[in-house]
Amino acid sequence: MNDLKLITIEQICQLLQLKKSNVRSKILNRKIPHIKLGSSIRFDQTEIYNWIESQKREVKND
Repeated sequence: MNDLKLITIEQICQLLQLKKSNVRSKILNRKIPHIKLGSSIRFDQTEIYNWIESQKREVKND
């Protein structure tokens, strides 16, 4: 089985250097991968790192 490591919204805020309200907005708009466990929101650490990588934009050389 995959070594699943779940992290909290507070940890995501720290990792992404975003306010909690910004992260919650991304959750509501399904812009960030998350897992809902009852009334709790958690994030798969590996999925988040993959998501961060997917957000990169190529640099154009002029």
